[in-house]
Amino acid sequence: MSTPLFHITINRGIFYQKTKKIKKFYLYFILWISTLLIYFNFLINSQNIETTTFFFYFCAIFHIYPLYIGISLVYTASQKREKNLEEVQQKKLQQKKLQQRKTQVKEEQQKKLQQKKAQVKEEQRKEIQQKKLEIAQLQQKKLQVEEEQRKKLQQKEKELQELQRKDIQQTPPPTDQEFDAWLENRVREGLASTIHKLGLEDMIANPRELLRVRGYILPGMRDARDYRPQDLLYKLGADGKRRYSINLYTYFYPANNRIMVFTYEINAMNWNDYRETTREYFYQDVIGATTEDNHDKLYIDGKPQSYRTQRFSLRLCDGTAISATVRSRPLDVASLPVFDIDPESDIDKTIAYLRLVLREKKA
Repeated sequence: MSTPLFHITINRGIFYQKTKKIKKFYLYFILWISTLLIYFNFLINSQNIETTTFFFYFCAIFHIYPLYIGISLVYTASQKREKNLEEVQQKKLQQKKLQQRKTQVKEEQQKKLQQKKAQVKEEQRKEIQQKKLEIAQLQQKKLQVEEEQRKKLQQKEKELQELQRKDIQQTPPPTDQEFDAWLENRVREGLASTIHKLGLEDMIANPRELLRVRGYILPGMRDARDYRPQDLLYKLGADGKRRYSINLYTYFYPANNRIMVFTYEINAMNWNDYRETTREYFYQDVIGATTEDNHDKLYIDGKPQSYRTQRFSLRLCDGTAISATVRSRPLDVASLPVFDIDPESDIDKTIAYLRLVLREKKA
């Protein structure tokens, strides 16, 4: 924007000087024409030849300077005009060169910028490829580490299984008395933990005095679906009593306005499968304590057999019941085993005492 304005200012200055000189030239020219006209007029009307000749020479001498000035002005104006034209052409040429240089610089800058962008993109692409390669290497290394850990874990599991197998082979099976003692200790520990968690130490001074019903689960019973088939086993002891791998213990604590029921399910085949439940019922919600005889299909040596099972049930008003199987006797084949928790235990006395407590609390 500054270049055109500069040219306009220069042209205006030149035009102003030019106009001033032209006006001066015109002034002398008019004066010369006027004098010339006066001379010719005087020459025509004059009768004195000497005077006319003198006046002629006088006018000629007088007009030499204006004529010189006029010719000088015309020559100078012509030279100035040519010089101005040359300057204008030179300025245009310089402006054109400057514009070309500017365009060239702009193209060079754009080319450098494009090269820089291309270089940056190439560097970014290389960085991304490097990152991807590093990630792939890390993933491969991670997979290798996981594979090594898996192999080590499998090796440890094999070693542990081998040690367990050796330990099982070296450790003699427990006796009937040791198994009974283990069951009693396990259920007493669970009962003591429940009493402590509920804060009943002051109310239950002797847990042995609580009413208790013990049951079992065999393959084919309605509750057998809650356990793995390989965990449902039984064995006849040397003392003539049968022991079971799944044992259910149900304790009853009659409080003032409600009855509390603690249930413990002990799996002798899998010690981690230990279950305990705590329930509370108001006495008006309890219908009664009963024993019921049902027909069941028990699996003896993998074959279904008909049995009459006796179950203890604490029935509630909503239709549910807390139950446990206490006896199982074959219906068709007399040679089949008879299942009982303890032939000497009297479940009927326990039920009768529980019914008495319920009647007293309800009354």
